[in-house]
Amino acid sequence: LEYDFSKTVLSSTKLKTYLECKRKYYFKYIKMIKEAKIPKEEEDEKIVGSLLHEALKDVFGFKHSVFSERELLDLLKNRLYEKTKEGSLLRLKVDIWLKKLTKFAQNEISRFEKGYRVIAVEKEMFGSFEGCRIKGNIDRIDQKEDKLSVIDYKSGKINFLTQKSIEKAVDFQLEFYYLLVSQKT
Repeated sequence: LEYDFSKTVLSSTKLKTYLECKRKYYFKYIKMIKEAKIPKEEEDEKIVGSLLHEALKDVFGFKHSVFSERELLDLLKNRLYEKTKEGSLLRLKVDIWLKKLTKFAQNEISRFEKGYRVIAVEKEMFGSFEGCRIKGNIDRIDQKEDKLSVIDYKSGKINFLTQKSIEKAVDFQLEFYYLLVSQKT
């Protein structure tokens, strides 16, 4: 099947799917067939990751800077508790994650003290590259003076590229974000 990427809007997720498995791309994005969901144990971890993502969006959507680690952790805790039932396994996992977020909160406070401010959350952006229309949904954009920082929240495993693994790279999310943000500045 011949396929022209310039006739669609390409996201990093779509590109990753294509590079990993052309057949999966075909069924998901061309034939629009939805994937069957099979329950797995790691689903709870994905749910907690999504809840964390939503809580961060909520907090930084109305608060462009926070200067107290305790305040930031309390804001996140309140948002997360609103979304989970007391006594549930998810609440326990949320509590575990709140302990893990201490270092994150310290880092955020340090950034805000240095002058960074949140200017956008969940920012959908469109642009172009080499004749293709591209898009991305950026978790957060911070600004300090005339410099922008793109923040992408991750709660799972992060694969770092090495000289050896670069040839097999399939995830170009940050590159997409760079292209999109640099076209808007």
